[in-house]
Amino acid sequence: MKKLKQLWSKIWSWIKPYLTPKMIPIMLFIWLLTNGVWYAIAFAPFEWLPNWLTIFAKGYLAFLWMPFSAEKPIIIAISVLIYGFIYKEKFEIKETK
Repeated sequence: MKKLKQLWSKIWSWIKPYLTPKMIPIMLFIWLLTNGVWYAIAFAPFEWLPNWLTIFAKGYLAFLWMPFSAEKPIIIAISVLIYGFIYKEKFEIKETK
């Protein structure tokens, strides 16, 4: 049980800086741009969309659910870049104990 708490503590210390009030909206916006649009294209009944685009969107979403998909690190990296552009400050992970 102690090792599980230590593991959770390490994971939480890595995740916590990204859960700030400044960073959460940016990450949600980037997720919507990179993934949310494809969910809408794949599953919303847009009759004016070509069939190949809907099939591509479903394939892309299937790829995102694969274990080797690097989707989350890419979203985090883009969010950090946008954070620096919006707030004119470097995103830093502060050590907390």
